[in-house]
Amino acid sequence: MKRGYRAPNAAAEETGMKPEINVFSSAAGIAGFLFRFLAAKTAALGPGQYLDVALSGGKTPVKVFRALAGRKGLDWRRLRFFWGDERCAGASSALSNYRAARLSLLAPAGVPRANIYRIRGEAAPRGEAARYSRLLKSLLPLSGGTPRFGLVLLGLGEDGHTASIFPGQTRLFSSKELFVPAAGPAGGPGRITATGRVINAAENVFFMVTGASKAAAAAGVLLGRGGSAALPAALVRPAGGRLVWLLDRAAASRLR
Repeated sequence: MKRGYRAPNAAAEETGMKPEINVFSSAAGIAGFLFRFLAAKTAALGPGQYLDVALSGGKTPVKVFRALAGRKGLDWRRLRFFWGDERCAGASSALSNYRAARLSLLAPAGVPRANIYRIRGEAAPRGEAARYSRLLKSLLPLSGGTPRFGLVLLGLGEDGHTASIFPGQTRLFSSKELFVPAAGPAGGPGRITATGRVINAAENVFFMVTGASKAAAAAGVLLGRGGSAALPAALVRPAGGRLVWLLDRAAASRLR
């Protein structure tokens, strides 16, 4: 495992913020890092306080969530769970990010239902984006009028997308909205996604990336290769926050 490696990310150099890169042998190692972070953060909370976490969909997060759910010693009652994006599908659909997180993490870990705030993928997208934006404003601390998550978990697509912000939609990083409807890949369902305003307001942003199929995208973002300015993930630059990449060896194979 490599801890604290500073990658020469061109986008990060522009803002003075440098990502922290950690490489593990497997998704279980990523889960261990995440567990230690969550345990430390929840232990430091005062009475009535929560750590607010935005979850991600995708294959890598599910792997990590399964490994995380089996660990003991974390007070799940001190965590509140939200989502950074959702497909326009019901809670019981195999397409639902909520369903994937419920089956892999929330139910096995025994997270109280009152601590779970899902995006209603079955609702009209524009109205649901507005409702979820209001919900976050009512529950999360605000920074300059923007809800601030304690932790945003993100995945990385082979095309460099993150949350449900795909190539060609990078304008969503300059949007004044909090959550908006967004188009998914051709032939797939529509999406509801957090904008860059929400993602980059977070106190901590963790990318979780596994598999050789993600190596080119990770190198594109972190090393500034192959037109990285067009990759949505390259625009994740938390203002005053911490940006951490958690990769397995296969996903990090092109960083050397």
